[in-house]
Amino acid sequence: HAQLLTFAFLSVRIPLVPAAKLLRARGGQETELTLAELADQGYRQTETMLPRQVLLGELYARLAKALALPLMPLLAVPLALSAKRSGSTPAIIVAAVLLFAFQTSLIFAQGKVYAGSVSAAVGEGIPSALFFAACIATFLTSRRRPGDNIVNKLTEQMAVGLETLRGVKR
Repeated sequence: HAQLLTFAFLSVRIPLVPAAKLLRARGGQETELTLAELADQGYRQTETMLPRQVLLGELYARLAKALALPLMPLLAVPLALSAKRSGSTPAIIVAAVLLFAFQTSLIFAQGKVYAGSVSAAVGEGIPSALFFAACIATFLTSRRRPGDNIVNKLTEQMAVGLETLRGVKR
């Protein structure tokens, strides 16, 4: 036989000293900071908890990823056009390779920045500039001659290669 228990308030005293030892202040790692905090601490002239280049590296990497989003359609349009001509598989492979290379190069650059072998602006700026330039160049060449651009040539070669592999498997 079940009963319903109701009460107006509940007060329980639990010692939080052991749990408080597990907690630490936020901001001990650059990944815990917001963009505004990264910019503030990265450009601040006074001493911060983390090295300045580490903070700027994280800031520039996040900004690069955010700025890449509006450029994605500039890459998607030529890939969609090439998918009509040579199938969707090569276009998807090209997109995956480009995005993987961009993300991996940003992570690699952050490692170089953390190690102190390159500045944050150079380490994060070069991969970003290359990816942005690739997106814009691909789109611009596609506008002039939609059927004849770098992506189409690459995807057509990939399609030939995939057909060759399919023929070998049979």
